Amino acid sequence: MKKYFLSLCFLFVSGAAIFAQTDEPTQISGKLIKKAWSKTMQSYCAGGSDYYIVKSKNNKETVLDLSSIGKDLVNKKLNKSVMLLGTWLTEVKTNDDPMAQQPINPPMCETFVVKSLK
Repeated sequence: MKKYFLSLCFLFVSGAAIFAQTDEPTQISGKLIKKAWSKTMQSYCAGGSDYYIVKSKNNKETVLDLSSIGKDLVNKKLNKSVMLLGTWLTEVKTNDDPMAQQPINPPMCETFVVKSLK
């Protein structure tokens, strides 16, 4: 029983390190840019296809999850300065497809999940 409990505790703690999302809304700003798929960790973290980033004034690039924002609004704001409201999502990205190319050690990916785009 004790062994089972310790195993369960380990799984719970390990799971917390694999996936973490802040509930506190955060605001970031920069230039909204669309990038094409490439063999980079940034592209892998974005999901392996064309993706969007916001590039801040200090040239930091942040991968965006714009799934809750309409395509028309995203296209209107492309290559312009934007203000984004959302939450940070940190997770280890893995791919269950054994035929897919993936890193030997799955990376810890940080994505900004956008709730509002202005």
